[in-house]
Amino acid sequence: MNTWVVLLVGLACATSAFALDLTDHELAGKRLYREGVSSSDAQLQARVGASDMKVPASVLPCASCHGNDGRGRAEGGVRPPSLDWQRLALGQGTREANGRSYPAYTDSSLARAIQHGVDPAGNRLDPAMPRFELTLADQRNLTAYLKRLAEERDPGVE
Repeated sequence: MNTWVVLLVGLACATSAFALDLTDHELAGKRLYREGVSSSDAQLQARVGASDMKVPASVLPCASCHGNDGRGRAEGGVRPPSLDWQRLALGQGTREANGRSYPAYTDSSLARAIQHGVDPAGNRLDPAMPRFELTLADQRNLTAYLKRLAEERDPGVE
């Protein structure tokens, strides 16, 4: 057997060994996170900037700023925070670069941040953070996926 074939098969097996088994809700949340697409295939909207300009959520999926791994990618002077659920759920006084102290995120405070741009302490999030118009099902799917995001080993293509 060709050495390259053996290497490719081995690499494929190793990569699939790291893939996370996601539930249907988590898979729908992953699609929303990476592509901005609803589980119902309805076109979701996001509001951006001070003018609340509406754009399709698919133009600004979460992963475009936070990365497929949820760690955040600095761009244009904006540093999106890590979406590691353990970090978000700890909160309690964790200091960020902006000097604010944050309480722990819950499912409902995360929904408030995503949909209204307000953190658990009631602070407005950076205006660069889009506010997404999500159904309850979409919000639950996204939250379910974010709770597993740090475990995700699927490298995808970035």
